[in-house]
Amino acid sequence: PCEGLQSEEDYLQDIGSAVEILRGNISSVRQHFKKLMEEAASELKFEMAHTYKEKLDYLEKFQSRSLIVNPRISNLDVMGVITTEQKLFVNYMKVE
Repeated sequence: PCEGLQSEEDYLQDIGSAVEILRGNISSVRQHFKKLMEEAASELKFEMAHTYKEKLDYLEKFQSRSLIVNPRISNLDVMGVITTEQKLFVNYMKVE
């Protein structure tokens, strides 16, 4: 948004989606992206619809790798590692 490539409204929506994912509310984010994908497809904006489809696929992969055993667990360090041919991504989260 700082460079004017994204509207403030879209940016705030993305932040809200990220917060919902971190809270474990993936279904609401999935429904949002599915609605946007269907709207884009109905307006013949297939590239944009494909972008939303990719986001839905990423959410599926994330959810399949995430498991909440007990919501009362505290004082826990969580780490995830994903690699591609050229990149390594590390995600670290401290739960207190």
